[in-house]
Amino acid sequence: GLKSLEQHREELLGNVSHDLKNPLTTIKAYLAMVGREKLGPLTDAQRRAVQICDRNSDRMLRMVNDLLLMSRLQSGKMQLHQRPFGIKAVAEEVLRALAALSEHSKVRLVIPPCPEVFVRGDRERISEAIHNLVENGIRHNLPDGGRWVRVISKTVGDQVEVVVTNTGPDMPPYEVESLFKPF
Repeated sequence: GLKSLEQHREELLGNVSHDLKNPLTTIKAYLAMVGREKLGPLTDAQRRAVQICDRNSDRMLRMVNDLLLMSRLQSGKMQLHQRPFGIKAVAEEVLRALAALSEHSKVRLVIPPCPEVFVRGDRERISEAIHNLVENGIRHNLPDGGRWVRVISKTVGDQVEVVVTNTGPDMPPYEVESLFKPF
């Protein structure tokens, strides 16, 4: 009974995630058209509103993707696609994708000069992890000036370390304990 219930739950998560993505994709397409003024000129206030809606629809899309990812992880259906790639290149892509959010939040994104480090792994999953860390660094930064999020990749022995730091407050110890627990 429990196995059947678990299978139904996983199917439901997968179906709900898929069903939420379809209308969200349409919303994103229309927001892009409105933002590019394909449906008529916008006032500054309307442009800001469209940008806010676009950022939040991106956030919602990430949440739906996270729900789908969690469903795959819990069901054991997650497939990792191992191949070589450069960590610095992935970090640069993530920072470009978060440039609008960082600009809006007045947080500077930084990758100090460093050599490219190549690894073998699932590029998409690593990109998601870096994206989540940088986005959290942007969202939980200090309210004053001098705000930044920095991503550094370096070789430590035969491993690669990716360090994401920011000028925001440290996590309280009670949150660190549950950092890798779902929800």
